[in-house]
Amino acid sequence: MKRLPVALIAGFALQLGVHWGRDVMFVIHPIRSRTALVLALGAAHLAVATMLAIGLHDLAQRTAGRAGRALRVAVAFSIAIAGLALLDVAREAFATGDPRVWWEIQRTLAWAMNLGVVVAVAVAAWNRLAILAVAVFAVAWLPDFLHAQLPDLLPDDVRRFGYDLASTLRVAALLAALASTAAAEPTPRPALALRGLALATHGAYLRIAGFAASVLFGLVVFGSHGDEGVAVYALYGGIIVNVAAFALVGLGALKALRSSHAALDSLAMGFAAVANLWCAGAMLDKLAVYYRAVHGDDRYWVEDAGALDLTLPIVATIGGVFLTIALARFARDRGDAPLATRAAASGVGYTLLMIASTGIASSLVTEASSLEGMVAMMLISALCGLASQIVMGRLCKRSADALADGAALPTATVV
Repeated sequence: MKRLPVALIAGFALQLGVHWGRDVMFVIHPIRSRTALVLALGAAHLAVATMLAIGLHDLAQRTAGRAGRALRVAVAFSIAIAGLALLDVAREAFATGDPRVWWEIQRTLAWAMNLGVVVAVAVAAWNRLAILAVAVFAVAWLPDFLHAQLPDLLPDDVRRFGYDLASTLRVAALLAALASTAAAEPTPRPALALRGLALATHGAYLRIAGFAASVLFGLVVFGSHGDEGVAVYALYGGIIVNVAAFALVGLGALKALRSSHAALDSLAMGFAAVANLWCAGAMLDKLAVYYRAVHGDDRYWVEDAGALDLTLPIVATIGGVFLTIALARFARDRGDAPLATRAAASGVGYTLLMIASTGIASSLVTEASSLEGMVAMMLISALCGLASQIVMGRLCKRSADALADGAALPTATVV
């Protein structure tokens, strides 16, 4: 037994949290809008598949022989699962075919790819736990073409939680098989941590461009000239830039997590990676929702857009807070008091600015008595968002510089 990569554990935890949370929401309050499903499933599938691929890759790097080759096959299947999630978002935005047909195809493909991951992990472990993992998968997750033949004898709520229990058993069996593979302990890689922090810095700076493209430019054009078409395309461009920005920050946090650097809080960095990758997937869903809201006439898409606008900043703020926690821990462990103070101040400032931006955008704008007042408050909201990203970008840059300086120091020896 050895310590599994945090990316694997966080990815599986997110998967279970999404399934159980979705069905608890169904029981407590029936979901009338697609928003909860779009956010919980579409975005989370991207984050889970990405973290699964990266965690399996890290494990394969530490595993030799047949087991290492089998884990690389599992990585290929997990990458294919992430590609399927991206394809589903694209279909959601632009396809006009029968959604039920696509749903059946998607579920069958997802089942086959997940079976590939389980079988590859079983080959890597090659023990009783591996056989158990394959058996649990086969029993607890039937493909749709077989499941459709089973009579629905149980109430909806009982059936939902039964599926969640089966999913939990699948995850537990797969984690047990992964934990039983023979792999070496991870080796600290400071250079990988440096590249991760640099990537997160680029993502924070790119979000500044996203704010400017999607909000500032669009508001100026729409408010000054009434050219709604230009503002809409500016909004689309800003969403695409933000997808790339969140992905950079999330992947940068994962790189830092994979480095096994002793001074980086792996748990906080893992939460930061999950939150930002979730936001990247939710931003893709947002592009689909806005496209339908602008070019269609179905009213619930407009409701989904409003829910996305409220939910995304909250999750992004949580991800930023965890990132500042990890960087503050890094500074304290290095004995860098100025950087630790700056990280704490940046965390507070980032949180307050994001709360102000979200609060203004979600509540004050709706209370504006004129178009000019709405534009002015949205401009203030955008400026708060810009300032929050500047704070985060400068903190990541300062932490990366401190890590680079530490890596350049000569190693002390005892004579």
